[in-house]
Amino acid sequence: MVSRLTGIGNILWLGTNRMLKDSWINRLIYSVLTDGIIVNASRIRETLSATGFIPERKVKVLYRGINSTLLDKYLLSDDQKTGKPMEITSMGRLDKNKNHDLLLREFARFLGMRPGIDARLQILGEGNERPDLERLIDELGLSDHVILRGFVADPYPDLARSDVFAMTSKYEGLSISLLEAMYLGNAPVSTYGGGGVTDIITDGQNGLLFEYGDEKALSNHFLKLYLEPQWRRQISRAAHRSVSDRYSATCIEKEIVEFCNEIREACTSEPSHSVDSVIRNKS
Repeated sequence: MVSRLTGIGNILWLGTNRMLKDSWINRLIYSVLTDGIIVNASRIRETLSATGFIPERKVKVLYRGINSTLLDKYLLSDDQKTGKPMEITSMGRLDKNKNHDLLLREFARFLGMRPGIDARLQILGEGNERPDLERLIDELGLSDHVILRGFVADPYPDLARSDVFAMTSKYEGLSISLLEAMYLGNAPVSTYGGGGVTDIITDGQNGLLFEYGDEKALSNHFLKLYLEPQWRRQISRAAHRSVSDRYSATCIEKEIVEFCNEIREACTSEPSHSVDSVIRNKS
């Protein structure tokens, strides 16, 4: 409303892939009051376009950039990563959406698939699921193999030492933590539920993907990465290259400025929709 009163453009940034209900309030917010929408995954754009009331021309896929200059300070060579034990890292809020309980169950299953598997799992982040996750760690007998690190102000040394990054979210855009982990040499394993992962990960080439709910696929991916360290390093190198090529902060900044200029020009050349008409026709 303020943007309409002041005559400036209004751009939303959406990072979650969820279908919007066709209601008068959503039409008002996303179609009338919004001049442009930035999303960080092509799948989110497809979902918004499928609503029927958000024009595709309003939606722009712009990936969040990473600070490669900062991350370069933490990069380790293959020789500096011992690979023993295999370090698996997950990072994010300890909440239901991140589905860390699945991660713990399948990590336990992975440890039991072969005798003497030498692997550790660390989860960086804090949240209200911590007590339940702590209980699950005890129930699964994982106390010697899993650590809940809590909030870590500087996660990059941990990500740089890690071999595998696991993302088990039910809903996600394109996680900046995933991009940073890939840049720092992790082989990524992720659900397709992370709505933007297919924009960056090609299954079997620069990461491994599995359907949300297919729990055994996760432990099987862990086992393959453990048993084939050379292939794991090949995946991690490809992951680094793919992020480095597409997600530099300079490139992203240029694309954002260009989109903002497009929206500004459109605002001056196109008549505004009537807010009153949308409210009068609300259902």
